[in-house]
Amino acid sequence: MRRLFTILATVSVLLFISSCSYQTYILPASYFFRPMEYNFVSKDMIEEGDRLKAKYPDEDFLYRSWQVTYTFNVDEGKLKKADNNKTSKKKKKIKRDNDDYGGSKGFAGARVTYINGIRTSKRFDEKTVEQVLKNIDTDESDWEKTGVTIDEKHLVDVVALNDNLSYDHVIFYDGTTSVSGVGGQYAKTPSSRFIVPAVTKNYEDAGIFHSDEKMAVMSIPTYVLGNSVQLDYNLNYRDYRYLTSVYFSEDYFVKEKIVSFEIPEGLDVELIEMNFDGYEITRTEGAPPAPADDVEEEDEDDGDSKSKKKKKKTSKKKKKKKTKSSSSGNTKTINYIVKNMPAMKREPYNYGPSHSIPHLLVLCKSYTNGSDTTSLMRNTDDLYSWYNTLTQKMDNKQEDIKKTAEKLIADKTTDEEKISAIFYWVQDNIRYIAFEDGLAGFVPDDCQSVFNKRYGDCKGMANLTKEMLKSVGYDARLTWIGTDRIAYDGTTPSLSAANHMICVVYPDSTDKNKRYFLDGTESFVSFGDYAKRIQGRRVVIEDGEKYIVDSVPEFDHLHNKVIKTENFTIDNKLVKGTVKRVYHGESKTNVIRSYDNMRLDERERALRGFLNDNDFNLSVSGMNHTDFGERSQPFEISYNIEARNRVIEEGKKLFVNTDWDREWANYRIDTARLTHYSFLHKKHTVKTSTIAIPAGYKVASLPAALSITNDYFEFKLSYTQQGNSIVYTKEISLPKGYLHRGQIRAWNEAVDELTDFYDSYIVLTK
Repeated sequence: MRRLFTILATVSVLLFISSCSYQTYILPASYFFRPMEYNFVSKDMIEEGDRLKAKYPDEDFLYRSWQVTYTFNVDEGKLKKADNNKTSKKKKKIKRDNDDYGGSKGFAGARVTYINGIRTSKRFDEKTVEQVLKNIDTDESDWEKTGVTIDEKHLVDVVALNDNLSYDHVIFYDGTTSVSGVGGQYAKTPSSRFIVPAVTKNYEDAGIFHSDEKMAVMSIPTYVLGNSVQLDYNLNYRDYRYLTSVYFSEDYFVKEKIVSFEIPEGLDVELIEMNFDGYEITRTEGAPPAPADDVEEEDEDDGDSKSKKKKKKTSKKKKKKKTKSSSSGNTKTINYIVKNMPAMKREPYNYGPSHSIPHLLVLCKSYTNGSDTTSLMRNTDDLYSWYNTLTQKMDNKQEDIKKTAEKLIADKTTDEEKISAIFYWVQDNIRYIAFEDGLAGFVPDDCQSVFNKRYGDCKGMANLTKEMLKSVGYDARLTWIGTDRIAYDGTTPSLSAANHMICVVYPDSTDKNKRYFLDGTESFVSFGDYAKRIQGRRVVIEDGEKYIVDSVPEFDHLHNKVIKTENFTIDNKLVKGTVKRVYHGESKTNVIRSYDNMRLDERERALRGFLNDNDFNLSVSGMNHTDFGERSQPFEISYNIEARNRVIEEGKKLFVNTDWDREWANYRIDTARLTHYSFLHKKHTVKTSTIAIPAGYKVASLPAALSITNDYFEFKLSYTQQGNSIVYTKEISLPKGYLHRGQIRAWNEAVDELTDFYDSYIVLTK
């Protein structure tokens, strides 16, 4: 009772303070349910909170239940109108995964700035940003409902696991959706119901330059441990295409989640189950079940009994009977019951949630009424038909761009030279900005607009590349592709299957087997080379009213190899020598890209820091390298190095360690992560170090060789004596470019062994 009295007193003080303060996202306390007035704080509430906190000690909140119902609605009149008018000029925006490039770590100090919350590079100033926003502004009044709409209803029951917290909830929406009916109550007490105050904000993402996506942000005080909030709200999709997937995880642990789909007769909706293995997910049909009763164990000592008893909290709702596989009336209901779903946290180097997080891919395929069937998005044919409709909105004019294209190829003789000249010009002169806003979110910008503005998103850059090539006689085409962040095939009839656009060119229009994929957003990628994120991905290529399905060539990890050759001598406890590095593929691209991002007066310092890993014990001099602007050849750099504190002298013995690179040493990954770990690209490093044995010394011992082979990684390191020298060889491979979450434990064990190897020494004795 003392704890209860203390909590009630604290709540009273908090309510008084909140009523005297102004917050933009919380109304005064008088608008909220007042715990003291309704006496909702009880001993049972606190005891339940204590039990839950003991069971989930790392959580601030816990979702006891979350019910989501998707109700599909068909308006046959609008559906027929839409089917007969597929070339409508209404402007709609696709909500997609972003198509930004997550580059690997490069030189320290590369500058990225933010203007009005927008991520920009050093080449953009505030005036340019304002002009971008003006150019891509859209009027959302153009939106209208289509023949198939979807209502999404949420019922959330969340309990606080600490005192004095506020439950923050965010609802995302944009021009394709609307939010309504946001309300809540405390402790399942109807008399406490209140309208949830919220602030609307623009959603900001480092990879999206500008977006019409918005957030309804609300913050609800929960006051005491064990208190619960029941939140309900509705979303409406004006177009079935934009409900592409449904994920089961949330920001906190979910004890039970029930996701239901109410599908009217005649509407063909396919639900594809993704990444269900290892999770408690059950599918049923019929009326959705009521949330399960909460059952928690506690120890009760009545003096005589020493047994554990279960305390059962029953729902106020009447239990429903076990569901049957049947439809109610003309509507079919499909339910997914999810139990004990871990919280989905933002994880670094995320390979893409669709690869590992359980979810449903929603495909709304067709509607049949009697003998009449209206195709919605059944297959790749329908997907491309929609793509093709969008590209017809463009109004390309080649006059200005043709002059530039002709100048670029004037002194070129081969097709490869001509195509690469135009490709490199787009890379170097058109600044890539990913933005989503209304029409600009998915329809390519006109080629002359991108050319004159000197910036564009992936679609605008692909369209400019295509039109420049066409202006000088090449067969170039727009190409839709999903990057490797997406688990689905690019031909899947869903808007979530493609989050990127590139250009494909056929040097000989009669030979479709010889083609080049051109991605102007990938700065410094050489002609004929491709970033990992698009390698091996299936694409849809425009071909008039038809289309071509193809795949981007895929390279193995050897394509990105880094070769290091070192020759060292030991002089008075100093290691001196020469080093040569050769970078290929994406390893080369990342070095050049990082160098280009530096200020001119910072580049030499940054390059030295890159070579010595900012270790002040390593002195780099005499740098000699190939041209950073040369994309068609490997990047090479040679330099002299002098290393201190790498030799320890004890009596007649020298302990020597010359591997200061120590790639992946101590690089342990959290075993609790839910997503696969991305290494950004496939990697292969080969190093050969030759260490001259000092006069008067001989080898006493060498570290034992290390060899670890896995489908996702390979470590091979060894020392051997060859005459008067010691040869150290190291080969590290990451052949897939990512680590499956099921292999994290094996990775950590291998990294521990690798680190131990790096910590070992060559022992020389007189």
